[in-house]
Amino acid sequence: TGIDCEVVPGKTADLARPAPRPAFSVLGISRPETPLLPPWEQGLEAHLSAQAAINGGTR
Repeated sequence: TGIDCEVVPGKTADLARPAPRPAFSVLGISRPETPLLPPWEQGLEAHLSAQAAINGGTR
């Protein structure tokens, strides 16, 4: 990219965060009421179809 910079490692604890965060948090589905995300391909197809409808059928 032509930019000379130094990358310095840092710790999450050193960041100024607006709210405390757990040290290790992943998107869990341990609760039965947690909605499941559809596959990304399904979401992409829905988005492209919606855009095609807006654009007069052109994808």
